[in-house]
Amino acid sequence: MIRWGGILILEEECAGMAENDVRTQLASLSAAERLALAKRLITVRPPTATATAEKIPVADRSGPLPLAWPMRVVLAAERSAPGTTAWLEPRAIRYSGVDVDRLVDAYRAIVARHEMLRTRIEVSPNGDCMRVQPPSAVSVETVDVRALPSETRMARALELVREHALRPLGIERDMPFDLSVCRVADDEAILVLRAHEIICDGLAFTVLLNDVRKTYASEDTLPPLEVQYGDFAVWEHERYAPEKIEAKVRYWRERLVSAVPLALPRDAPPGASRRAHAITTPFKVETIERLDGFTRTWAVTHYVILLAAFNVLLSRICETDDVVTFATTATHRYRQPELLRVVGRFMNQIPIRVDVSGDPTFAELVERCGATVNDGLANEDVPAMAVFDSESPVDGPFCRVLLNYADMRGTGIVTRLHASGVPLPIDRDRKTALAWVFFRTEERVIAHLVGGEDWFQVSTLERFASQLPRIVDLALEDPKRRISQLHP
Repeated sequence: MIRWGGILILEEECAGMAENDVRTQLASLSAAERLALAKRLITVRPPTATATAEKIPVADRSGPLPLAWPMRVVLAAERSAPGTTAWLEPRAIRYSGVDVDRLVDAYRAIVARHEMLRTRIEVSPNGDCMRVQPPSAVSVETVDVRALPSETRMARALELVREHALRPLGIERDMPFDLSVCRVADDEAILVLRAHEIICDGLAFTVLLNDVRKTYASEDTLPPLEVQYGDFAVWEHERYAPEKIEAKVRYWRERLVSAVPLALPRDAPPGASRRAHAITTPFKVETIERLDGFTRTWAVTHYVILLAAFNVLLSRICETDDVVTFATTATHRYRQPELLRVVGRFMNQIPIRVDVSGDPTFAELVERCGATVNDGLANEDVPAMAVFDSESPVDGPFCRVLLNYADMRGTGIVTRLHASGVPLPIDRDRKTALAWVFFRTEERVIAHLVGGEDWFQVSTLERFASQLPRIVDLALEDPKRRISQLHP
């Protein structure tokens, strides 16, 4: 989450948002909406001193580099669940009307450009670290189905792609990034990118794919990167020494005093796997229009509105007025301009504790959520591992439930390359017990409710997934409804 014009928003909500997009949105506001925005700007806390960017120096490369805090979180999560597939992040992209060899060369050039795509993780009792490898260390596997009959060619290609995409990727035995090419025709191919999340996050893929597009299109040469992720890791290691973050760690621990982890209604059978199960629910057009209208009128973000609705459901199914979920943030990517085009993992986890007692109206609950998020963002740059007692904060008791929102509008990812995403099944282990993840495109909003098979039966997840959109509908129809009246 970052600050844009003084308003708190998730970084995904402004991914690809150019200055002209901001100006267009501001110009579309009515006089009343501008007044509401002005009032919100006045009340929002100004950025803290840590928001002032200090230049990250280039680190010495003569030896191994330390793991950044976000990487250590992923490594700890893997250690707590050996053999997990939760942190595999595959992408499959179908390109048509392209010079396939030239496209692969563009990908190789981007691997050379970004060190993290060719960095090996070394796990040792003496201290975990990472070492940058030459570009040749990243394998490019090629399969060719052009000789198959045209009527069966694509089906076989998709079968091979999905098989490769979901193959386990181990931190200790494998390079954490690889690439495969399935040639379907002379000018058509499906490229599979597999990355372990210890080296990247979702926004890193946006950076990677846009760099590939520009390189393939022979646009102006990409400007050299000022720093690499390894430089950030060294800088962060020094900046966030325990004695330097004591006050903010104390804030979070005080914030969680007396908090009780959500008592989710676990109904999975004994011995169930940690596999994730996802229920997908598209939002109705009228719901999206109301959501957009609410954000303008009340000068809040989609994330805060959806957080309030999620809290309504959680308070009921867990029978509590004290709801603790968590959010992922990537502050440094935006506070440090030199990191905007760097591939790496910048995600941190912060708890969002909301009091839903007193049967507030939905609008009042949105205000509470906004204030809580605002306070949390002032202290968001503290590493989660410094706050939670658990060695694996992602799987800790206060990180059982996640809400994420990704706005994909205007990202411009590889559109000039006649590319389209190839759907991949969610056949991986869970990261959290329950997650509500939103994706906003130009045409629609899609919600994925993801739960662990070791926590919930599929029928339970389906019931939750059907209730959430209804709560949002009722709340946005009349924000002055009390939450006790939001019966799905």
